[in-house]
Amino acid sequence: MPADYPRLSQADLRRLEKLASAAGRTPRAMLRFVLRDGFSETERIVRAVRLGRDDVAAGRTRRS
Repeated sequence: MPADYPRLSQADLRRLEKLASAAGRTPRAMLRFVLRDGFSETERIVRAVRLGRDDVAAGRTRRS
């Protein structure tokens, strides 16, 4: 990562890359959310969005 990035441990870099992959974004794009909300909250949100998208794709939703 560029020099202007905060210093992250190797474990945090891997965690950021995994999170970015799950969100379909770049690590740079996800870093903004991680810095604002923390890893745990960002991972929770990405997980919730993915579950919602899976429900839509599987037809487990209905219109109101």
